[in-house]
Amino acid sequence: MKKTSTNQALADAAAGFIAANTKAPRADGKPHKKAPVKKSKRGATKKAKAAKAAPKRAAKSVAGTLRLPKVGEKLARTYKGREIVVEVTEDGFKFEGKAYTSLTAIAKAVTGYAAISGPNFFGLWKRAEVK
Repeated sequence: MKKTSTNQALADAAAGFIAANTKAPRADGKPHKKAPVKKSKRGATKKAKAAKAAPKRAAKSVAGTLRLPKVGEKLARTYKGREIVVEVTEDGFKFEGKAYTSLTAIAKAVTGYAAISGPNFFGLWKRAEVK
């Protein structure tokens, strides 16, 4: 039995695959015709047009406006009978002697909820007026 190299075995396997998945030449020697390209009723073969710019919107969101606290300001709220007081610092927020980077982190620590909005928890959202 002859030993063949791995590369030779791969080349033989590839040649067999190609032979099995290609069309045999036509008897008259002419090349096979390609399948006709179908066009949709809407002309899908046309070039795509550039996307239109998004319309300009007002600075306010649909939900409302966020009122950010100033440095030195204290935010207070009662949660389940417990008074929560947060001081706004230059680096973030201070609650019970510990520094936090966001109001959401404080709201998660107080409530234990994984998904909670800190600004909403402290009442910093002003709802948009319904017209």
